[in-house]
Amino acid sequence: MCGLDSCLSSHLEIESESEERKTYMNNQPKAKCIFCGSEGNITREHAISKNLFPDNYSKGVLITLPSCKDCNESYSRDEELFRLFLVNQSTERSRVAMDMLHGKITRAMKKAPGKAINVLKKMSPVKFKNPDGGLENKVAFYVSAEDWKGHHRVLDKYVKALFYKHMGVAIPAHHQITHVFVSDPSKIPNDVKAALRWNLDHEHIYVYAFACVPSTLQSTWTFVFYDTVIFQSFTAAPGDLTN
Repeated sequence: MCGLDSCLSSHLEIESESEERKTYMNNQPKAKCIFCGSEGNITREHAISKNLFPDNYSKGVLITLPSCKDCNESYSRDEELFRLFLVNQSTERSRVAMDMLHGKITRAMKKAPGKAINVLKKMSPVKFKNPDGGLENKVAFYVSAEDWKGHHRVLDKYVKALFYKHMGVAIPAHHQITHVFVSDPSKIPNDVKAALRWNLDHEHIYVYAFACVPSTLQSTWTFVFYDTVIFQSFTAAPGDLTN
Protein backbone atom coordinates (compact mmCIF):
# COMPACT_ATOMS: atom_id res chain seq x y z
CA MET A 1 0.00 0.00 0.00
CA CYS A 2 1.19 3.54 -0.64
CA GLY A 3 1.08 6.40 1.83
CA LEU A 4 -1.48 9.16 1.46
CA ASP A 5 1.09 11.70 0.26
CA SER A 6 2.60 9.39 -2.38
CA CYS A 7 -0.85 8.33 -3.62
CA LEU A 8 -1.94 11.97 -3.98
CA SER A 9 1.33 12.74 -5.75
CA SER A 10 0.81 9.88 -8.22
CA HIS A 11 -2.77 10.97 -8.82
CA LEU A 12 -1.69 14.56 -9.53
CA GLU A 13 1.01 13.31 -11.93
CA ILE A 14 -1.60 11.25 -13.82
CA GLU A 15 -3.95 14.26 -14.00
CA SER A 16 -1.07 16.42 -15.23
CA GLU A 17 -0.19 13.88 -17.96
CA SER A 18 -3.86 13.67 -18.90
CA GLU A 19 -4.11 17.46 -19.23
CA GLU A 20 -0.90 17.59 -21.26
CA ARG A 21 -2.24 14.93 -23.62
CA LYS A 22 -5.58 16.74 -23.95
CA THR A 23 -3.75 19.99 -24.76
CA TYR A 24 -1.55 18.16 -27.29
CA MET A 25 -4.55 16.55 -28.99
CA ASN A 26 -6.46 19.85 -29.11
CA ASN A 27 -3.50 21.48 -30.85
CA GLN A 28 -3.31 18.81 -33.54
CA PRO A 29 -4.86 19.69 -36.91
CA LYS A 30 -8.27 18.11 -37.26
CA ALA A 31 -8.68 15.44 -39.90
CA LYS A 32 -10.53 16.76 -42.94
CA CYS A 33 -12.40 14.90 -45.62
CA ILE A 34 -10.10 14.78 -48.64
CA PHE A 35 -13.11 15.02 -50.96
CA CYS A 36 -15.12 17.95 -49.56
CA GLY A 37 -12.90 19.40 -46.82
CA SER A 38 -15.40 19.00 -43.97
CA GLU A 39 -14.18 18.14 -40.46
CA GLY A 40 -17.29 16.42 -39.12
CA ASN A 41 -18.07 12.71 -38.94
CA ILE A 42 -14.71 11.62 -40.37
CA THR A 43 -14.20 7.93 -41.21
CA ARG A 44 -11.64 6.06 -43.31
CA GLU A 45 -12.42 5.42 -46.97
CA HIS A 46 -10.60 3.05 -49.30
CA ALA A 47 -8.71 4.95 -51.98
CA ILE A 48 -9.52 2.20 -54.50
CA SER A 49 -12.89 0.53 -54.00
CA LYS A 50 -12.66 -2.49 -51.72
CA ASN A 51 -15.34 -4.21 -53.78
CA LEU A 52 -12.81 -4.71 -56.62
CA PHE A 53 -10.88 -7.20 -54.50
CA PRO A 54 -11.73 -10.91 -54.44
CA ASP A 55 -12.67 -12.81 -51.29
CA ASN A 56 -9.90 -13.50 -48.78
CA TYR A 57 -7.50 -11.11 -50.48
CA SER A 58 -4.38 -10.69 -48.34
CA LYS A 59 -1.66 -9.26 -50.59
CA GLY A 60 -0.55 -5.85 -49.38
CA VAL A 61 -2.29 -3.20 -47.33
CA LEU A 62 -5.34 -1.45 -48.80
CA ILE A 63 -4.93 2.33 -48.89
CA THR A 64 -7.40 4.27 -46.71
CA LEU A 65 -7.74 8.02 -46.28
CA PRO A 66 -9.94 10.39 -44.23
CA SER A 67 -13.42 10.89 -45.63
CA CYS A 68 -16.66 12.20 -44.15
CA LYS A 69 -19.52 9.75 -43.90
CA ASP A 70 -21.59 11.55 -46.55
CA CYS A 71 -18.83 11.38 -49.18
CA ASN A 72 -18.03 7.81 -48.21
CA GLU A 73 -21.61 6.68 -48.78
CA SER A 74 -22.16 8.80 -51.90
CA TYR A 75 -19.94 6.58 -54.05
CA SER A 76 -21.60 3.23 -53.26
CA ARG A 77 -23.93 2.93 -56.27
CA ASP A 78 -21.36 4.27 -58.74
CA GLU A 79 -18.71 1.89 -57.42
CA GLU A 80 -21.03 -1.07 -57.82
CA LEU A 81 -21.77 -0.23 -61.47
CA PHE A 82 -18.11 0.52 -62.16
CA ARG A 83 -17.15 -2.92 -60.84
CA LEU A 84 -19.70 -4.57 -63.14
CA PHE A 85 -18.30 -2.67 -66.10
CA LEU A 86 -14.69 -3.63 -65.31
CA VAL A 87 -15.47 -7.29 -64.70
CA ASN A 88 -17.61 -7.56 -67.84
CA GLN A 89 -14.75 -6.14 -69.91
CA SER A 90 -12.10 -8.35 -68.31
CA THR A 91 -13.35 -11.91 -67.81
CA GLU A 92 -11.70 -13.26 -70.97
CA ARG A 93 -8.24 -12.06 -69.95
CA SER A 94 -8.37 -12.01 -66.17
CA ARG A 95 -8.79 -14.97 -63.86
CA VAL A 96 -9.41 -12.54 -61.00
CA ALA A 97 -12.28 -10.92 -62.90
CA MET A 98 -13.79 -14.32 -63.64
CA ASP A 99 -13.56 -15.26 -59.95
CA MET A 100 -15.23 -11.95 -59.05
CA LEU A 101 -18.08 -12.67 -61.47
CA HIS A 102 -18.78 -16.11 -60.02
CA GLY A 103 -18.12 -15.03 -56.44
CA LYS A 104 -18.85 -11.56 -55.06
CA ILE A 105 -20.97 -10.32 -57.95
CA THR A 106 -23.17 -13.44 -58.16
CA ARG A 107 -23.80 -13.31 -54.41
CA ALA A 108 -24.65 -9.60 -54.60
CA MET A 109 -27.14 -10.27 -57.38
CA LYS A 110 -28.84 -13.04 -55.41
CA LYS A 111 -29.26 -10.69 -52.45
CA ALA A 112 -30.78 -7.97 -54.64
CA PRO A 113 -32.82 -9.53 -57.48
CA GLY A 114 -34.07 -6.11 -58.57
CA LYS A 115 -30.54 -4.93 -59.24
CA ALA A 116 -29.81 -8.16 -61.08
CA ILE A 117 -32.73 -7.53 -63.43
CA ASN A 118 -31.45 -4.01 -64.16
CA VAL A 119 -28.01 -5.41 -64.95
CA LEU A 120 -29.45 -8.08 -67.26
CA LYS A 121 -31.26 -5.34 -69.19
CA LYS A 122 -27.86 -3.86 -70.03
CA MET A 123 -26.64 -7.14 -71.52
CA SER A 124 -27.36 -8.56 -74.96
CA PRO A 125 -25.92 -11.39 -77.12
CA VAL A 126 -23.84 -10.31 -80.12
CA LYS A 127 -21.77 -11.95 -82.84
CA PHE A 128 -18.09 -11.03 -82.65
CA LYS A 129 -15.54 -11.54 -85.42
CA ASN A 130 -12.42 -13.26 -84.11
CA PRO A 131 -8.89 -12.79 -85.58
CA ASP A 132 -9.36 -15.92 -87.71
CA GLY A 133 -12.41 -14.43 -89.38
CA GLY A 134 -14.94 -16.66 -87.64
CA LEU A 135 -17.89 -15.50 -85.59
CA GLU A 136 -18.11 -16.01 -81.84
CA ASN A 137 -20.98 -15.50 -79.45
CA LYS A 138 -20.30 -12.64 -77.03
CA VAL A 139 -22.26 -10.64 -74.49
CA ALA A 140 -22.35 -6.88 -75.00
CA PHE A 141 -22.74 -4.66 -71.96
CA TYR A 142 -24.59 -1.43 -72.68
CA VAL A 143 -23.10 1.63 -70.96
CA SER A 144 -25.39 4.66 -70.96
CA ALA A 145 -24.25 8.28 -70.81
CA GLU A 146 -25.37 8.36 -67.18
CA ASP A 147 -23.33 5.21 -66.47
CA TRP A 148 -20.24 6.89 -67.90
CA LYS A 149 -20.79 9.86 -65.60
CA GLY A 150 -20.91 7.45 -62.66
CA HIS A 151 -17.71 5.72 -63.82
CA HIS A 152 -16.01 9.10 -64.03
CA ARG A 153 -17.17 10.02 -60.52
CA VAL A 154 -15.46 6.85 -59.25
CA LEU A 155 -12.29 7.73 -61.15
CA ASP A 156 -12.49 11.26 -59.71
CA LYS A 157 -12.46 9.65 -56.27
CA TYR A 158 -9.47 7.45 -57.11
CA VAL A 159 -7.44 10.36 -58.45
CA LYS A 160 -8.28 12.65 -55.51
CA ALA A 161 -7.43 9.94 -52.98
CA LEU A 162 -4.15 8.88 -54.58
CA PHE A 163 -3.12 12.48 -55.25
CA TYR A 164 -3.58 13.18 -51.52
CA LYS A 165 -1.65 10.04 -50.59
CA HIS A 166 1.36 10.84 -52.77
CA MET A 167 1.41 14.66 -52.64
CA GLY A 168 0.20 15.18 -49.08
CA VAL A 169 -2.31 17.83 -50.18
CA ALA A 170 -5.69 17.86 -51.87
CA ILE A 171 -6.05 18.63 -55.56
CA PRO A 172 -6.58 22.42 -55.86
CA ALA A 173 -10.28 23.23 -55.82
CA HIS A 174 -10.12 25.06 -59.17
CA HIS A 175 -8.46 22.15 -60.97
CA GLN A 176 -10.52 19.97 -63.26
CA ILE A 177 -10.19 16.20 -63.66
CA THR A 178 -10.73 14.54 -67.02
CA HIS A 179 -10.70 10.84 -67.92
CA VAL A 180 -10.09 8.95 -71.16
CA PHE A 181 -11.00 5.31 -71.75
CA VAL A 182 -8.05 3.75 -73.59
CA SER A 183 -9.27 1.06 -75.98
CA ASP A 184 -5.85 0.55 -77.55
CA PRO A 185 -2.90 0.48 -75.09
CA SER A 186 -0.41 0.86 -77.95
CA LYS A 187 -1.63 4.45 -78.34
CA ILE A 188 0.02 5.41 -75.06
CA PRO A 189 3.48 6.68 -76.10
CA ASN A 190 6.45 4.81 -74.63
CA ASP A 191 8.05 8.03 -73.39
CA VAL A 192 4.87 8.76 -71.42
CA LYS A 193 4.94 5.27 -69.88
CA ALA A 194 8.61 5.70 -68.95
CA ALA A 195 8.00 9.06 -67.27
CA LEU A 196 5.34 7.70 -64.91
CA ARG A 197 5.89 6.29 -61.43
CA TRP A 198 4.26 2.86 -61.29
CA ASN A 199 2.64 1.23 -58.26
CA LEU A 200 2.23 -2.55 -58.65
CA ASP A 201 1.23 -3.44 -55.07
CA HIS A 202 -2.08 -5.00 -56.16
CA GLU A 203 -1.13 -6.35 -59.56
CA HIS A 204 -3.85 -8.26 -61.47
CA ILE A 205 -6.54 -6.25 -59.64
CA TYR A 206 -5.33 -2.76 -60.41
CA VAL A 207 -2.06 -0.96 -61.01
CA TYR A 208 -1.58 2.75 -61.43
CA ALA A 209 1.08 5.19 -62.51
CA PHE A 210 1.37 8.93 -62.16
CA ALA A 211 3.48 12.02 -62.71
CA CYS A 212 3.00 15.44 -61.14
CA VAL A 213 4.39 18.93 -61.79
CA PRO A 214 5.15 20.29 -58.29
CA SER A 215 4.98 23.96 -59.27
CA THR A 216 1.45 23.73 -60.72
CA LEU A 217 0.19 20.44 -59.20
CA GLN A 218 -0.88 19.32 -62.66
CA SER A 219 -0.85 15.54 -62.80
CA THR A 220 -1.43 12.61 -65.12
CA TRP A 221 -2.56 9.14 -64.07
CA THR A 222 -2.87 5.77 -65.77
CA PHE A 223 -5.02 2.99 -64.28
CA VAL A 224 -5.08 -0.62 -65.44
CA PHE A 225 -7.85 -2.80 -63.97
CA TYR A 226 -7.79 -6.61 -64.08
CA ASP A 227 -4.92 -6.50 -66.62
CA THR A 228 -7.45 -5.30 -69.21
CA VAL A 229 -9.27 -1.99 -68.75
CA ILE A 230 -7.19 1.17 -69.03
CA PHE A 231 -8.11 4.74 -68.17
CA GLN A 232 -5.94 7.84 -68.33
CA SER A 233 -6.77 10.78 -66.07
CA PHE A 234 -5.51 14.35 -66.01
CA THR A 235 -5.74 17.13 -63.43
CA ALA A 236 -5.05 20.77 -64.24
CA ALA A 237 -6.43 24.28 -64.14
CA PRO A 238 -9.25 24.69 -66.70
CA GLY A 239 -7.17 26.67 -69.22
CA ASP A 240 -4.29 24.20 -69.10
CA LEU A 241 -6.44 21.20 -70.00
CA THR A 242 -7.20 22.62 -73.43
CA ASN A 243 -3.57 23.38 -74.28
